[in-house]
Amino acid sequence: MAYVDDIIITAYFAGLILESEKYIMDILHKTSMAGASATPTPMVSTPKLVASDDSLPFADGLLYRNVVGMLQYLCIIRPDLSFCVNKLSQYVNSPSETYWKAIKRALQYLLGTSDHGLFLSKGKFELVGYSDADWASSVEDRRSTTGYFVYLGPNPIA
Repeated sequence: MAYVDDIIITAYFAGLILESEKYIMDILHKTSMAGASATPTPMVSTPKLVASDDSLPFADGLLYRNVVGMLQYLCIIRPDLSFCVNKLSQYVNSPSETYWKAIKRALQYLLGTSDHGLFLSKGKFELVGYSDADWASSVEDRRSTTGYFVYLGPNPIA
């Protein structure tokens, strides 16, 4: 077992497990969310987050930016957060209470999945990618959203 930059790496015969339960708990304590209830998903599908939202500005923009940065780092071993964190990072210049509520939802998801990690196994040295897109789903500018996953052998790398 090794501890590298808040990531615990445990070696097994079949491969490596990368976990960050302590880092997640640090984020939850920093945001006073350690006692919250868990949710099964990191984000709700409606209502859509938009820049022109009419809610009040979030009082602590620095906290918002810090938490988004911590979540971005966590995406290294938690690709299930990538879409959510991408959305939340679009509002770091002018966060509102609505966006902070969305961050709290992501943190509640982490609370329920803090023991999840990334398993890297041995396999063929083969690069495979998958992508998908919707059409004009952004309510602000009618742009499309694209997602992708890249594997090196059986392991997700992007």
